[in-house]
Amino acid sequence: ANTAGEWLNGRFVGAHSRDYHAVHGPENPGAGTVAAWLYFGGRSPDLTKSEAHYAVVCALSGYRIPDILTRIARDRSAPYVHRETHDRMEGDGTVEGRGPYISRAGVAKYTYVAPRWALGSMTDGPEGALAWCGQLRRWSLDWDTDHPGGALFFTHPFPGSADADGDYLSHWVGSSPYEQVIQHEGSLIAVYRIPEASHYKFAHLETPIPSDRDPYIEGFFSRTALCEIREDPSGWIFCHGGSVLIAVRPLRPYHWRDGGTRLRSPGLKNAVVVEAAGVEAFARSGDPPAERIAAELTRFRGAHLRGAHLDVDLESDHPAVSYAAPRGDTLRITYDGPREINGNRLDFSSWPLLENPWMSQAVGSGVLSLSHGGESQRIDL
Repeated sequence: ANTAGEWLNGRFVGAHSRDYHAVHGPENPGAGTVAAWLYFGGRSPDLTKSEAHYAVVCALSGYRIPDILTRIARDRSAPYVHRETHDRMEGDGTVEGRGPYISRAGVAKYTYVAPRWALGSMTDGPEGALAWCGQLRRWSLDWDTDHPGGALFFTHPFPGSADADGDYLSHWVGSSPYEQVIQHEGSLIAVYRIPEASHYKFAHLETPIPSDRDPYIEGFFSRTALCEIREDPSGWIFCHGGSVLIAVRPLRPYHWRDGGTRLRSPGLKNAVVVEAAGVEAFARSGDPPAERIAAELTRFRGAHLRGAHLDVDLESDHPAVSYAAPRGDTLRITYDGPREINGNRLDFSSWPLLENPWMSQAVGSGVLSLSHGGESQRIDL
């Protein structure tokens, strides 16, 4: 059920506790994506470059999911919000003691799913709450595209589950324990506070590793799935992905690496703001086909610069960013502090176990309610 709410035509979108295929879609899918494709359909995964062997049991099994879930997974007629709660349990985080898999503070997920793109993120508590984030993908913007690499995200690279001297930088594996986010619909802020002269404190690391070994954040910009990338004198970077328009603002100076696919912004305290929108509002029927991409991006840029406003403090002990989005909503986040939408503080303790327009379940209730197209189901667990 939770996968159905985050399925977008062959892509398992949003934030995930385990995702080591972060820059890929159906062209090189993970095991979960292949299994979900068997149930929900969408763009066919390349089974020669994937973990399809893990999904063989699903293909051979006589089990079939309820048809209502298949319809939910394919209904992308209008944008919606999908929320989940994870890791709300007692324990010490070990296999024997059970307890949290990712965070001792619990995990609250938020995914905004539009007809052809999705922005998703997770909140996992204050610094020090994480039990493991070696394959975590804390936030990602994903979109439906014919081209490989339909994803955009930032992180502070760190040797999470990889060898400390290995090639963890190029594989985008894991999300930093020093990154915190806030999201509302297509708007997101990520704030970073990398400790100086400290060490990672994860049990799987055999030797202490300095926390400031990589004192920067990096963002993935696909040169195959992005039709155009335009750097603006304002500091915003505007991108057209074919089915989504994107505005990105690193809040410290940056430079490009690896042929322009990797944006690196140095600094122990940093932040990035992301705004995503569908192309429909900026498309015009009279645009010549050869000029359509540039024209839509120009209109999006103009509307964004007129409506977006930032208030930034990266120098304090607790970096803070406030962002007024062009749609009129204001997001504010303070590292290890409050997170607010339009002045209202978010309360993740009241987050549902699972909720979107077609399904709902409260934490601890054991009852999942489903509805779609006039059909309803109540699953009592």
